[in-house]
Amino acid sequence: MRASILLVDDDRSFYAPAKKALEAQGFNVTQSNVLKLEEYLTLGKPEVVIVDETVSQEIGRNSLSAIKHSCLLIFLVAPVMSDALVSREVRQVADNHARKSVLPDELAILVRELLSKKRPDLLQNYLKVGDLTLDRESQRVHRQRREVKLSPTEFKLLEHLMQAPGQVFSRAALKALVWGENATVDDRAIDVQIGRLRRLVSLGKADNVIRTVRGMGYVLGNF
Repeated sequence: MRASILLVDDDRSFYAPAKKALEAQGFNVTQSNVLKLEEYLTLGKPEVVIVDETVSQEIGRNSLSAIKHSCLLIFLVAPVMSDALVSREVRQVADNHARKSVLPDELAILVRELLSKKRPDLLQNYLKVGDLTLDRESQRVHRQRREVKLSPTEFKLLEHLMQAPGQVFSRAALKALVWGENATVDDRAIDVQIGRLRRLVSLGKADNVIRTVRGMGYVLGNF
């Protein structure tokens, strides 16, 4: 299950890049306006609702409090040039707030951090190391938002490496984790699979995302 977010904002210049950044963090994102807000809350049951502060003024504190009872987090975003558009009472209902000038990636990371404190189980299907992301549910991998097409075996290899970045995995350990201890897979076959995986997730020859540790095995490095 992937955590879902309802983005309540009519400003396309904000919600389009915000939606893209949130999806890159592994969220299911739906955009709505105030007229369809109740419908989306009922049907979608989102874990997080991100609301434009001007919209929160329109729907009022009581409605915002009602929304809070149906989701885990309410996040307010304020127009770039605004200054305390909403009352203190309205802001007290929200879990956090930021200006629309915040970078979309920063907003997505902040929302993820807030949600991880309340429901870490909702994020278990999503792994992120540096700019490399892996979604277990959709079986998709991205590097700097570019999708990386992997075979099932390559996906499993990367998944295990990403679960413990910085940890060296021996060939025997990778064989047991990915193919099974009794599989007839030799070291050369593992080297070939790792080599192909490295080429697919790397940005260039100098970008050693997956490093070889001589005499020991392979490690997903810090990048």
